[in-house]
Amino acid sequence: MESKTTNRRVTRIRPQSGAAFTLRRGHTLRVIDRFGEQVSDLFAFAAGNKDCWLSSGRSLDYAGHTNLTTGDVLYANVSVDPAGRITMGVPRSRAGDWIDLRAHMDLWCGLTACSAEGSNNGTFKPIDFIISETAADLRAPHSAASASERSPE
Repeated sequence: MESKTTNRRVTRIRPQSGAAFTLRRGHTLRVIDRFGEQVSDLFAFAAGNKDCWLSSGRSLDYAGHTNLTTGDVLYANVSVDPAGRITMGVPRSRAGDWIDLRAHMDLWCGLTACSAEGSNNGTFKPIDFIISETAADLRAPHSAASASERSPE
């Protein structure tokens, strides 16, 4: 799925699914946990440079440790011990929590509504996102869910 720059249009990622999009330099990605306790993984490449990338899920799931900063897996409750080993707890995000990420270069991104049962307190819910050209579009939090957005499906 290619997402265009929007004027606060919310895109929903269905449970246990993902979306791909381009995030242009200077644009902002707002990731919204509409129903709470849902992890979202972000995978990003510098556009045109496959050697410059970030994959929080790959680092955590495959390596079992991380040198990344806390919060790289969006909404995850990750503990890192002094040896660098990680444990995943129940996400602490509540319904409506959101985070804004501004691109400092053109990026090709993948964003998921994580399907790891242990990371989501045993449930699977959607993740919403907005791509915005200007920070002014996102000064106020996203609007309340419409009737069609109230169901986790």
